[in-house]
Amino acid sequence: MYQLLRRASRERHQTRSLPGSRPEVMLRNALAPGPSCRCRDEAQHTEFILKSVARINQTMYEDQMVVPEWSAVVTHEEPDIGFKSAMFETRHRTTGHTIKILAIRGTVMDWNSASFIPNIRDDFKLLWGQEPEAAQMFPRLIRPDPLFRPEAERMALATTHSLGRSTDYMSFMAAATERALARQEVQRGHEPMEFYITGHSLGASAVSIGALRFVLNTHGPINGGNCVIVNFESPGIPDAIWQDVVARADVELVQCLRHQTMEFFGAPNPINTLHQQKLGTCQIRLKVPHNLGNLASVGMCALASIGRGVTIASGVALASAASAAAAGVALASEEVGLLGAGATFAALDRLVGTINFGRWVLAQHSISNCQDTLCKALENPEHYEHIIVWPQFCVMKLCGSTLSRLKPFDPCNFGLHNRDPNVVWENRLKHRLGYKGEALPHPLRDLCSDAPSIHH
Repeated sequence: MYQLLRRASRERHQTRSLPGSRPEVMLRNALAPGPSCRCRDEAQHTEFILKSVARINQTMYEDQMVVPEWSAVVTHEEPDIGFKSAMFETRHRTTGHTIKILAIRGTVMDWNSASFIPNIRDDFKLLWGQEPEAAQMFPRLIRPDPLFRPEAERMALATTHSLGRSTDYMSFMAAATERALARQEVQRGHEPMEFYITGHSLGASAVSIGALRFVLNTHGPINGGNCVIVNFESPGIPDAIWQDVVARADVELVQCLRHQTMEFFGAPNPINTLHQQKLGTCQIRLKVPHNLGNLASVGMCALASIGRGVTIASGVALASAASAAAAGVALASEEVGLLGAGATFAALDRLVGTINFGRWVLAQHSISNCQDTLCKALENPEHYEHIIVWPQFCVMKLCGSTLSRLKPFDPCNFGLHNRDPNVVWENRLKHRLGYKGEALPHPLRDLCSDAPSIHH
């Protein structure tokens, strides 16, 4: 990933086309696009960085921000808006150069926390397509490059020169030359530094929106182009904000920012599909398990099968009751009992299904689960997928309507015929929501190794 920093700095003023359709190329460009990174040390460093950003996102929700090998050098809190950020720092294990990670916390789910209400307020702003207050804090955390002259100011001075004020133009050129020499001295006199920005949930949206606003307002890249964004479970960027930035910002800077962004998600859920995911060109789905627990899974399947049978039988009884009522014949006690049992099982099935759905959403969105799955994906390709199609979420599509839930032996329904919750949820994501992912043959940590199928 250090190669990405150097390459981004070198190419930030060049037009960069989007990567090809091959996911290996996309991932390699995001993780380690430079040709000199095809070594085991760089693969291990990438693994270290990805594990670190996940652990740091998790520790942002804890009272004691302790991460092995990292120190929190700067923290910033705004209790009134529920905002919290921290800058973590360490040294490269081999070269000794500085590595910094800026993390922004997401929604605090603790009723007793002072940040709970402000965070929920920001969540509702995102829900209605507005910019959260957490994103507005971004300019206070990232300062514009003091050696970078905005393009707009340069063009204004050039226009002044074209009107005949050559003195102003010559002063500008002298100052520009002085800044360029100063930049060379800074780069020559200081050690290289890696800089990462990360966030989870609301924090991820704040990072994405704040980075776009930064590029728009400063007319320059973040940290001179030496920056990589790694987000987890982002709700996305509201379309109005995206269109506003794209219409007014430098297209090359926006493209450079997209290529500097990696995004990790759990399964498509109401949170990470709130808005379209347009920022990162490298998007990975971490295959967080859908397990409900052995006992809960068996109970859910048994309840679904029994409830399905009773509901169908009660439907038949209801039809016969309707015809009997039309003929003026009173219902038998067995038919009344069957109708009552059908209604009870249907209500119980919906209640249990709603509870399990809420648990599933929280499990997929959890940074702790994302961290655990990421660690597995770094070693085993079965635990992640390259995202091809990211759907718009619909609860009715995913959980199914009442009629679709009564369909016997449906692979998308729980039942004694389908007792593995992972299979059920995966079938629902693909067949009902339209999610498409592609498995890759290499673990995440090997994507920057010298694999023939990756490097072309």
